[in-house]
Amino acid sequence: MSIFKVKQWWSNNKLQNEETIEGIQNANCLKVDKFNSHSDSDCILVGEGTLLKVYKPNLDEGSSHILLETQFSDVVLQIETGKFTGNCEDRQIIVLHPQSYEVFHLKRKEGHMEAGDQNYLVPTIKHSFTRKADSLTCGPFGNIKTRDFICIQSLDGSLSFFDQDTFLFMCIFNDVIIPSPVCYIASSDSFVICKSTWVIEIYSYQQLRESSELTLRQNKKNIPQWVYNAGEEITRVQVIQTSNNFSSIVALGERHVYCFQDNGLMKFMIKFDFMPICFCAYLIGWYYEPGARLLVMVTSDDSKLYIYEGTTLLWSCSLLHPAISISRCFIKSLSGGLVTLSANGIVNVGYLGTEPDLNSTAPPMINEISDPEQVQMELEVVEESLRKILNNNEDVDNGRSIEQLLKIKADVGKPVQNLFQEFSKDKNESLHLLMCPVIVILTCEDPKLILSVQVTYVCHSPFSCSESTICLDDVNGTEIIENQVFLTSEGDISDTQVKILITITDNTGKIAVLTRKVLLPLSLYCTPAENVGDGRFKLRIQTNKPCVEFSKIFTGE
Repeated sequence: MSIFKVKQWWSNNKLQNEETIEGIQNANCLKVDKFNSHSDSDCILVGEGTLLKVYKPNLDEGSSHILLETQFSDVVLQIETGKFTGNCEDRQIIVLHPQSYEVFHLKRKEGHMEAGDQNYLVPTIKHSFTRKADSLTCGPFGNIKTRDFICIQSLDGSLSFFDQDTFLFMCIFNDVIIPSPVCYIASSDSFVICKSTWVIEIYSYQQLRESSELTLRQNKKNIPQWVYNAGEEITRVQVIQTSNNFSSIVALGERHVYCFQDNGLMKFMIKFDFMPICFCAYLIGWYYEPGARLLVMVTSDDSKLYIYEGTTLLWSCSLLHPAISISRCFIKSLSGGLVTLSANGIVNVGYLGTEPDLNSTAPPMINEISDPEQVQMELEVVEESLRKILNNNEDVDNGRSIEQLLKIKADVGKPVQNLFQEFSKDKNESLHLLMCPVIVILTCEDPKLILSVQVTYVCHSPFSCSESTICLDDVNGTEIIENQVFLTSEGDISDTQVKILITITDNTGKIAVLTRKVLLPLSLYCTPAENVGDGRFKLRIQTNKPCVEFSKIFTGE
């Protein structure tokens, strides 16, 4: 039991009707975002039955806390924000109904002093569909940066993709019986899909596009990029970018919270001794800063709030009411406020109120006196290093290029027995019994300067490689990479060259692509044949000119 409680800063309790209906809202009916028309503070969007309410909390009792209230003809299932049209600079509001969705602009018209400002919604897109909807997710699918696309999950678990008011395609999963959380990862252009089998699977947008409803009828199976068996139902999923290269996936189960990188690496897992209801993950600092911290807020069924950093509990306190959804807000008078939504539509904005003393035995910090000249010299060194990186002229480390940091040697070995042989359908003979090893040797004097290496092999048909791409997270001195090249089909050979592309990322984030080429040996694709002296058929050729001597043929006379 915690002795601390969340301090209430603002609430819409007085703005609510006397008769409230519980159960008409879900965790997707709360959204906090900032708009150009109200850039000084975040706005809180709440869906309540068929109503959409937009709040802008402040401490001025004389001003109105609610910007607008709009009633629709159907129930509001979810509220999201994004840029759904290409020519829009401000963020738009999308409202999901059971069989349709609508997109609006939030506009503000300045009025006279007595009348005040007028806020209104401008409808932009309205689209209807046949399947009953459950939830939606949006984002720049396919790395389209000009606008956001829409993905709607139906009650049967199918995913329908839309571009503005245009239907794109639909995906149906055989192992999804009821709708589960679906979330988009912008950094890797992929989707987190929670299955009814209590499994978390990751699919790229391209995979989902190829495995639409028509391709599934042909009994084609789509293999996910990576899978995690949670062993329990996943209730909520959130994706947050935590670095330049990776995003973090936070999933809430019945008794656990999981955190993964978007490449499948588990960062941490927490087991609770209470029943979690909802959560919110956020970042302290910017994602490109090395000292950025990922914190996770979790609410329990007994109205408690727990804040974790990794597996460490930083703070716990009591909420003012049971929360079904939780978020953060940045208001003009309150930076980093806590927004909670109750089952009867009550929205509370509060703050923790007390700084947690996690290390009471630590001595007090004393500000050391710094030399201004030394600080100026350090700033000049940092600026010069940044200038070198941005100009892409030379590396920070003594100006050495990536070619000098990493020595690359590529060669081919002697053909050996083919372990990847394929047999033709017409005859019981293999296409070829040999395969040729292609060896790449990477040598680095200082492995700390190399962040990752990717080796890609390009060869022409009918040749193929056992692995088209090989990735290394680091280089430990000398790395020997071996790949196999073999024949895959009968056909004319036009090029026996194998092109090797080495993509190198150094510790500063700079990327360089180096190329090496090797030639396949003749013994890989040619077999010796016996000389046939006498044949069944003979062809006589007569000419009116004398035969050319061999000496003239080879000398070119």
